Amino acid sequence: MDFNAVFDVTYIFKARIETVDTGTDFRMKIWDAAQSEPAEWTLETVDTDFKGLEKGSALFVAHHVDVSFGDFTVVPLNDYPPIVSFDPTSNNEEPLKIDLDASASVDPDGNIASYEWDFGDGNSGSGVTASHTYDAHGDYTITLTITDDDGLKSSTSFLFIPFQDLTFQSDDFNVETLNEEIWKFEDERGNATKELTGFDTGSATFDLTIPGDNEHSLWFDDSSAPRLMQRVNDEDFEVELKFEPTFSDKFQIQGIMVEGLSGKVIRYDFFYDGVDIRNFAATMTMNTTSVDIQYNAAVSKDLESDLFLKVKREGDDWTLYYALSEGNWVESSSFTYPMEVRAVGVFGGNEKPDENSDPPGHKVVVDYFFNSASPIDPEDGEEMVTGIDDKVIKDDEPVLFQNYPNPVSESTHLEFSLPEAGSVSLSINDYLGRKVSEIVREDMSSGKHIISWSPENLKNGLYYGQLEFRSKVKSKQVASTIKIIVLK
Repeated sequence: MDFNAVFDVTYIFKARIETVDTGTDFRMKIWDAAQSEPAEWTLETVDTDFKGLEKGSALFVAHHVDVSFGDFTVVPLNDYPPIVSFDPTSNNEEPLKIDLDASASVDPDGNIASYEWDFGDGNSGSGVTASHTYDAHGDYTITLTITDDDGLKSSTSFLFIPFQDLTFQSDDFNVETLNEEIWKFEDERGNATKELTGFDTGSATFDLTIPGDNEHSLWFDDSSAPRLMQRVNDEDFEVELKFEPTFSDKFQIQGIMVEGLSGKVIRYDFFYDGVDIRNFAATMTMNTTSVDIQYNAAVSKDLESDLFLKVKREGDDWTLYYALSEGNWVESSSFTYPMEVRAVGVFGGNEKPDENSDPPGHKVVVDYFFNSASPIDPEDGEEMVTGIDDKVIKDDEPVLFQNYPNPVSESTHLEFSLPEAGSVSLSINDYLGRKVSEIVREDMSSGKHIISWSPENLKNGLYYGQLEFRSKVKSKQVASTIKIIVLK
C-alpha cells in the first residue's frame, strides 16, 4: 500500500497473512485500522524460503521507522490432517518380532490424539510405540492410523517380511505330493491346475495346465501367469530347469521367474510365435511402465525337443542361458540389474494371437528344477550340471543330496547314494568344522539310503552335513558336503 507518514503521529494498521495451496506460498494485505478490510491483496503468491521458521510462524520486520507490534491472532483457515510416519526395527536373532516407533508423526495444527496399529495378521495395538511377535513366517502389511484432536485421520503402511534363512532347494518332482514347505503355487485367475505325474517311474514331472478362456500374462501391467515359486535367500545362485516339449499354438509361454522386492521381476522364457520357438528375457517393475527387453530371438523350429533354461546371478550381474539339448548351453544375454531377490520359480502363460482370437490353452511340463548349491540326482538317470564351476554328478561317486526339509525345526531326511558297498561316515559339523553330531559310521551296501535326523541339542544356525565314503574295491576315500539350516 502507498502511504505518506508524518513524524510524531501514531498510525495503526491491520494485516492479514494467509498460506496458499500447500503452504509454500503466501499472500498478504495491510490496511488502516480505521478502514474496512479491502478485497485486494497487497502481495500475492509470494514464495517463502525462510530458513529456521517453524510451520505457523509469523515474522514482522520494520525498516527505518520506530514501530511496535501489538497482539496478533493466528486463525487456521483449514484443518490439516496429521502427518503419519513410523520406524520399524527388527533383527535376525528374533526374526518374527518387530518394534515400531511413530514418534516422528506430527499434527501441523494441533496434537495427535491416538495411534492405532494393524499388524496384518489379525492382531492390533495402540500407542506411539508398539511391539509384535508373529506366529509364523510370511508377508505382513503393517498399517498405522493416527487421529488428531480435530478427528482427522492419516494412515501409512509397511510390508514386513521376517528374516528367514532359506536354502534354495532343487526338485526333480519324483514325489507323490508337492512339498508345500518349499513351493508356493500362485494362480491369480484361479483357473489353472497343477499335478505331479510319473512318480517312481523314471519320468516324473510337474505339470501346469493353463486354460484358453483368457490371457495369463507376465508383464509390467499383468501378473496373472500361474507360477510355482520358491522363497529364497537374497544371495548368488545358478538355477536350471528342463521343459518337455508341449508347444503347439502361437503365444504359448513357459519360463523362469525371478521375483524381488519393490515389484522387480526378471522374466526368462521360451514362447512359440507360430513359426519359431523364441527365447525372451526382460526386466520390469510391476504396476509401472518400467520394462527393459534384454533378449528376444528365434532359436528353434523343432517342437519335439526338450528345452532348457539357466539363470546365473552374481551380485547385481545376471547371465542367462538356453539349451536345445542337454548341456549345450548358449549364452543369450548378460546385464546388470540391482535387485533384492525374494523368490524364484517356474511360470506358464498364454496370450491372444490377435484381437479376434482367443488365447491358446497350454500345458507346461517341467522335468526338473534345481539350484547348483543343492544338486539332485535326476530320476531319469541323466547327468546334470550342478555348479557354477560345471561340477557333474557321476554315477561312480557317492552323493549326499540336499536334506529335506531345510531349514530344519524338528527333524529332516538325509538321503545319499553309494555307487558300491563301502565304509560310510555321515556327520553334522558346525561352521568351524567341529563335529557336533555323528549319524552313521558303518559299512553299507550300494544304492540309495535315507536316514532321519533331529537337531535336538543344536542352536539355530548354519551347519554342514558331510558324507565320507571309502570304497572297499578301489581303496579311495571321497567326501560330499551339504549346507543345513537349523531354525527352531
